[in-house]
Amino acid sequence: MILGVEAPDAGQVFWKGRLVCDAKTRPNRKFFSRVQMVWQDPFVYLNPFLSVRTSIVEPMAAFGIGTARERRDRADALMQAMGLDPDLGRYRPGMLSGGQCQRAAIARALSVSPELLICDEVLCGLDLPLQADIMAHLTSIQKDFNMALLFISHDRDSTSRVCSRIIHLGGKTILPQPD
Repeated sequence: MILGVEAPDAGQVFWKGRLVCDAKTRPNRKFFSRVQMVWQDPFVYLNPFLSVRTSIVEPMAAFGIGTARERRDRADALMQAMGLDPDLGRYRPGMLSGGQCQRAAIARALSVSPELLICDEVLCGLDLPLQADIMAHLTSIQKDFNMALLFISHDRDSTSRVCSRIIHLGGKTILPQPD
């Protein structure tokens, strides 16, 4: 509902005091530059016919961010920030591992400098060391980009490492102990 994929049956969705959507209103284009989503399966999210770099550059071009050279440089910097060698940007997603594709998908979402990054089960199907590595990158990037992170997961342990507040769908709010 935050992204306007589904309209609420009742009520309204607000972001920073402004109406995002209700039963009749959908989010506008500018909203999508401020809120980005990373889906569970990066192979669905990344276009299999485009290079990884092109997939990361595409949202910046769509929103008119920077020159072609600036977009390419930003894509390479984001890949590095996610622990990827920028040389992998020339490959198509099918040539990368699942973990590499998930990192590229996160870099793509970050390319437009969102204020809110929604991560839907981004660790699902990854081995534990890779999960820990992606969590470390997300935590670092969350601070560096000064953005909010909505982390959707069934894994309470992983969630508690990256989120300051957890809302369990059963309605119970859990606040992790400060470090």
